[in-house]
Order: sequence, then structure tokens, then C-alpha cells
Amino acid sequence: MSASVAGPAARAEATTVSPAEFPQLLMTAAARPASDPERPDVVLQLLRRWSASDAAAAAGWALDQEAVPLDLALAALFDGLAARPPEAVALARALAGLYPELAPDLGSHVVAALGRAGAHEAAAGFAAAQDEPAAAGWTTTAYFEWGRADPHRALPALDGVANADRRHAAFQALVSGWAKTDPQGLLDAYPGFPPGWDQRFAVVTGLRALIQRDPDAAAAWIQRARLPFDPDWDLVLAD
Repeated sequence: MSASVAGPAARAEATTVSPAEFPQLLMTAAARPASDPERPDVVLQLLRRWSASDAAAAAGWALDQEAVPLDLALAALFDGLAARPPEAVALARALAGLYPELAPDLGSHVVAALGRAGAHEAAAGFAAAQDEPAAAGWTTTAYFEWGRADPHRALPALDGVANADRRHAAFQALVSGWAKTDPQGLLDAYPGFPPGWDQRFAVVTGLRALIQRDPDAAAAWIQRARLPFDPDWDLVLAD
């Protein structure tokens, strides 16, 4: 394959690029005029594909280039590696050790990439294990996405979040994500949550989402549920 980037970003999606070709392909793509609207897409697609085959080399290039913003380069880097969660996590940790000033961005990008790839358990586990101040935000992001995708698996994983404040925030995020995709299921599951604040939060969050989606279903659930507590109807019905 010729080491050139001719044509639109589709060229970068070709399946016949060998790992050894990526440096030259990226150099050629980066040399295109800054005014070329296709340049960022070509660079990012090549970087994503290179990361899938040689993440360490791709990371070195991403951190030493000016063709695209570093934030976009890191997102592409971890998107390319997200199909192999242990390697993605290991790369994030290794790069954070070398570039501690980038640790907040690295953590955000690996969690987001793993979430997009459906590797929610890996994203949540990575976030919960970190002491970095930004890790609290990574944890809520991971559990929000996990709650959207597979809340019944996400719930027991909360026990692995050692910090009580972070675990509380993760529960809120999980419930909020769950309400986005299945508010009826969330409401039906609320009795299994710890009595008190957790149950109230789940009911309020679920009802608000279900009222917006299907007011009749929400009314039917309220009549059927016979709630043993007042969920704060003003909050449930607030715009």
C-alpha cells in the first residue's frame, strides 16, 4: 500500500494498512493544509486504527503532534484500544505516570472510550480504583453509562466503590442513567434499594422520566405501587 493519504477520510478506514505504514500516513495527513476540512478526520481515523494495532507507538505520536487538538487525539487513541479494556487501562496508567499533568484527561478519555465500547465494568473498575481527584467524576460517568446499558449488573458493582461519598454519587449516576432508558424498570426495582433516601431518589427520578415519556403509564404505576412514603410530589411534577 502506498504511504499516502489520497482522497477523503474513507482512505484511513482501509483494512490493508500495516502498522509500519501509519507513521508515514499520519505525517502525510498532518501535512495537508490546515484549511482542508478533511484533515482532522483523516488524522483521527488513522490514529484510531494505529492504536488498535500498536497503542504505545500511536500514543507517542499523539502526544508529539500538532495536527489535531490533544484532546481529540487522546479520544481517538483510546477509542482504538477500547476493544481490549485491560490494555486501554494499562496505557492510561502508564501515560499518567509519565505525564502526571495529563492524568485527569487520560482518565476521562479511557472511561469514555470504554463506555462507548460497552466495557462498562472495566470503566467503572478503573475509575473506582483511582485516587486522582478527578476520579470522582470518572466514577459517576462510568456508572451513568452502565446504568443506561445494564443497570442490573451495575448495581452489585457499587459495593466495589470503597469511598462512601463516591459510592453515593455513583448510585445517583446509575439511577439517572437507568431512568434515561427504562424508567418503568427502575420504578419496579425500587423496593430492592435501601429504604430511605435511595428509594426516594429512585422513585422521584423514575417517575419524572416516565411522566415525560408516558404519563398514562406513570399514573398507572403510582396507583399500583401504593408507595409507603411521600416521594415529594412537588419535585416529581416540577418542570
